Amino acid sequence: ASIDYSDAFTTQVVYILSLKEKANSFYLLEFILVLLCSRLGFFYVALTSGETEWKSHPYLTQTKIKNIPLPKVSELSKKEIDRINELGSEVKRLITAKKNIDIELDIKCEKLIAKIYRLNKRDYKIIYELINSSQELLPVKALKNVKLEDLFK
Repeated sequence: ASIDYSDAFTTQVVYILSLKEKANSFYLLEFILVLLCSRLGFFYVALTSGETEWKSHPYLTQTKIKNIPLPKVSELSKKEIDRINELGSEVKRLITAKKNIDIELDIKCEKLIAKIYRLNKRDYKIIYELINSSQELLPVKALKNVKLEDLFK
C-alpha cells in the first residue's frame, strides 16, 4: 500500500481511495497506510483471503478494503489520537521526501497498531507464526525485520 499526494493517474489494477473531506487534521489516510502495511494488516488479509503463497496473491476488492475494521475515533483516547497524528505526520513527511520508513518508525507504528487494537504479545505470537509460515517474498521479509521482542520489550 502507498499514498500518492499528487493527482496522478494509475492503471486499472490500482485502487484509488481518497477522503471525502479532511477529518479535523486527523491523519486518517496515513493511519490506514500504516495499518495495511502492518503485521496485523498482513494477518488480516491472509486470513480473509485464505492464502499466504505467491501463486495465490490475495485479490483485494475495494469492498474488502473498505470493510477493514478501523477503530472508531470516538473510542480512541486523546493520547492515541495524538500518537496517530504524530506518526502520521512523520509517515507523510517521509513519503513526500520519497524516503523509506526505517525500522525504528516501523516499530513505533506497529506498537501503535497493537495498542489501538488492544493486542498483546500472545496475539502477536499468532501473527508472527503466520508470517513465518508464509512464502519468503520481499514484503514478507520486510515484516520480519521487526522481531516480536522489539514490540514487547
